[in-house]
Amino acid sequence: MKNVELVVIGGGPAGLCATISAASSGTNVLLIDRNKKLGGQLVKQTHMFFGSEKQYASVRGLDITNILFNDIEKYRDKIEIMDDTTVLGYYEDGVLTAENKGKYIKIKPKSIVMATGAYEKTSAFPNNDLPGIYGAGAVQTLMNVYGVVPGKRALMVGAGNIGLIIAYQLMQAGVDVAAVIHHSPRIGGYHVHASKIQRMGVPILTNYAIKEAKGKDHVEQVVIWELDKDKNPIEGSDKELDVDIVCISVGLSPLTELLMQVGCEMKYSKELSGLVPIIDEKYQTSLKGVFVAGDTAGVEEASMAMVEGYIAGLHAADYLGHRHENFDNLIDDLKIQLDSLRNGEKKRMDLPTSEKFKSNFPSIDRINEGPVAVIECFQKIPCNPCTIACNQGSITMENDMNDLPKLNIETCNGCGICISKCPGLAIMVVDGSYSEDRALFKIPYEFTPLPKAGDVVKGLDRSGDYISDVEIVKVLNPKSFDRTPLLHIAVSKDYLYDFRNIRLEDI
Repeated sequence: MKNVELVVIGGGPAGLCATISAASSGTNVLLIDRNKKLGGQLVKQTHMFFGSEKQYASVRGLDITNILFNDIEKYRDKIEIMDDTTVLGYYEDGVLTAENKGKYIKIKPKSIVMATGAYEKTSAFPNNDLPGIYGAGAVQTLMNVYGVVPGKRALMVGAGNIGLIIAYQLMQAGVDVAAVIHHSPRIGGYHVHASKIQRMGVPILTNYAIKEAKGKDHVEQVVIWELDKDKNPIEGSDKELDVDIVCISVGLSPLTELLMQVGCEMKYSKELSGLVPIIDEKYQTSLKGVFVAGDTAGVEEASMAMVEGYIAGLHAADYLGHRHENFDNLIDDLKIQLDSLRNGEKKRMDLPTSEKFKSNFPSIDRINEGPVAVIECFQKIPCNPCTIACNQGSITMENDMNDLPKLNIETCNGCGICISKCPGLAIMVVDGSYSEDRALFKIPYEFTPLPKAGDVVKGLDRSGDYISDVEIVKVLNPKSFDRTPLLHIAVSKDYLYDFRNIRLEDI
């Protein structure tokens, strides 16, 4: 029997943060994770995070892992890491059983933080077990952990944030995405994520579901059909898509089996995606000394999981008699962060129209004066890196990070620093003074190969449709832009309100 002060189960964002805050309070922590490498889903996430600086906004998920690892190292004398270890059971006498590299072990902790994460839901349709039909996590693991392209042409099922992000990453990996389908009238993910894939020409079909998959040894085709307002298929609405990948991203459910096994009081929460433990403000469950954090407490964004992890770790340490010297201030600040992250727009909205985009442009007189930013962010989501990035103080938010960014067009000098810092790639710069008949655009471009100055490429509108050939004037890709290069592109003023993207190959 191994006796320890605190066990943290799960080495994802919530578990790492709980470990850090508990160890920084003076607690000896045993961190257990079933994988050989810590980080959970963070190690697969190549996109930039939303939120504020305190939740590492504008930093890519895999880089946040390294930040947290560095913090772990500061308290390494307090932390024992047991990776490649699966916790098998949790019993009424407080004993955990686990399999550690082929050995069966027992652990008796004085307190526990459960940060076991969540599992993926799936969709039921004929032939959904054909090879080539994946959960979203599997596709991310193949591409972003092992560098394996899962196929040539994909259908993404689900337009929540995960589905939209992975559709974009599939395109970055060179996969043709045939469509993103979503079973509801409005998408569940951020509009800025949707806009990124729409301007690559990928249609987002709402009120659609898979009717069946076809193929002999591998998925070769899917049939999708439209749903009516009661989610019933509309006869005759079938569409056939030739694909060799179907990526299912229809939600997550909290992994709470260990808590249920030990008798923790649970409740069903639709908003939190399933059965979750009943907790108090300390994130302590009905079992004294047993805390939860992250998706185990209810499925939310990873930034919230990290904040919950810090809170649960501090309280678990306090329970064990190791009260952090700055406990009250830390808890107050973390609760404010959590409230702010949860204050975003809850109501699902229609995607912005072309008229909405056009109305957001500065006046033509201002555009012709010189470079100025255009911010295409119309949804109240927790995110403020643009306000931090702007050295001129030209981008502000009224109250908190859930407000829409406001641009002072008089002080904006169109430097473009905000472009590469925006996690939603929702900012560009337009300069109508470039020449008599052409405007200079500065846009983010995260695909390879990069074009070079002098290239003439295809200019696309916000739906990914070709509008005109355009000329690459400059390509900026310094380290400070963190893998979001900036293209300077000369575009005919006839397409001032339409141009938004490029494609290198012929159309």
